Amino acid sequence: MPGKLTLVIEPWHAELQAFLDAIKQSCRQGGSIAFTLSVPDLLIDRVATDGTWSLFRPEDVPGLASTHGQEFNDLYTSFEQRSLATSTYPAKDFWAVISLSIWDTDSPSITYKDIINCESRDSASISLYTIPEETACCNNAAISLVHFIKRDTSEFDFSALHNVATILTRDLNHIIFANNFPTQRTYEGAIRHRAIGVGVIGLADVFTALRLPYESSEALQLSSNIMQTIYHASLEESHELTATYGLHFTFTYSPASFGTFDFNHWPHEIEKRYDWSGLAERIKEDGLCNAQVTTVSDFSTFARIASVSEGVLPRENIVFVHSTCPFLNDSNIIHKTLSTHSYNVINPALVEDLERLDIWNDEILSQIIEAEGNAISRYSSYLPFEFRPISWHISGSVQDIVSIPRHIKELYKTAWEVSPEYIMKHARHRAPFVSHSESLVLYHENPPHSWIVRDPHQLLKLFTQPNIFHRNSQHKMLSLAKESDLKTALYTIRRKTPLPAHCITESKAIGLSSLKSM
Repeated sequence: MPGKLTLVIEPWHAELQAFLDAIKQSCRQGGSIAFTLSVPDLLIDRVATDGTWSLFRPEDVPGLASTHGQEFNDLYTSFEQRSLATSTYPAKDFWAVISLSIWDTDSPSITYKDIINCESRDSASISLYTIPEETACCNNAAISLVHFIKRDTSEFDFSALHNVATILTRDLNHIIFANNFPTQRTYEGAIRHRAIGVGVIGLADVFTALRLPYESSEALQLSSNIMQTIYHASLEESHELTATYGLHFTFTYSPASFGTFDFNHWPHEIEKRYDWSGLAERIKEDGLCNAQVTTVSDFSTFARIASVSEGVLPRENIVFVHSTCPFLNDSNIIHKTLSTHSYNVINPALVEDLERLDIWNDEILSQIIEAEGNAISRYSSYLPFEFRPISWHISGSVQDIVSIPRHIKELYKTAWEVSPEYIMKHARHRAPFVSHSESLVLYHENPPHSWIVRDPHQLLKLFTQPNIFHRNSQHKMLSLAKESDLKTALYTIRRKTPLPAHCITESKAIGLSSLKSM
């Protein structure tokens, strides 16, 4: 599998506009570079209080990139007072430019610098310790959750999940020591810290099988319990593996050496399924083999191979699927094109439910297919014709069909119909048991009309109005992520309707240059 380069920058960097321009260029060329903005709490506070934000040249502000929390705040403020800034803008207008880039290109991802450095144990799902002498790296794997449903009782088998997570932790450690590394720095980063990331795929399929709507308290609790089980199993096995591989290099200085786990940093009470006190004492005495053990990513490639839903995400109704890949059960309808012929494949679980209710017929089928039209993948408009997909997911909503009962509608809500606040709630329930972070994906049914606005100042005005996007407001979602103590505020925004290709080109003039420096 080809690698993906992630470029990370902090929002005080004087070359931020060049960074945003690179995002647009990469989007136009279909590049494999990911872009991330590492946001300090100070910027969020300045936006909330109508403050100002300054940009600096890195060589003028030593220490700013390597500090966080109050130390960063004090240092940043002192550099402002010494008039070292290259430019200063109203914080809300500055944030509006960042928002515009996200809406136009789905980039950059947003991570919270202070939370990551205070609570952590590339892409927005992996958070690794790094120093100039090392290249940070991590070995990931995903567990397909659909195999842990007890068919006879329709319950989730946490004991089996614990066993598999234990085996996977052992295997990932074996891979670390069996690997060939391209550079000595990569070798040092891998062997000294031994970061692994055990994640999951197929969570939405589990909810459907257990008759749990995504927007339910039971689903939230199950989501939390699954991650707690994996976290406990991985830490327990990491402790056992110290007899084989020894301690990871930084264990002595880590919170775990004092018996502190990731969930101990969370302000809210955690429902504990396991004997964490006993495990803490054993770890304090013997140590851990791995610095980090769990992650939550979309694992889209793994999901395609296993034919299950992506990671922990709710089902989408428009998903890009290559014809060479098995299609995903990610939607209520999947549109397949073979040669010059095409046909629709309905979510088998939905068909079974409707047949059980004796309401499955041609009329229902037509209503489902015609619910939202035949929109193609959100990516297709960016691709040359010869690379456009010959299979893709299309609409699949059942929400407006009168004859379908309410409980079925709740069970088969797509990602576009699930409240974004609930996606945040799921992330918040999992977060205490995630060593790295979560690739938080939010959904917006249609792009805002900002891309058809030609006046830069009018466009900026749109983004600075507090409720312009109502409950899907990006600012509201990012603020909610901050309040929830999530390390990653946003991995990407997925939209149902592709942006016209010209929008990226025409929006290039809307940047920091359109703001009035103070």
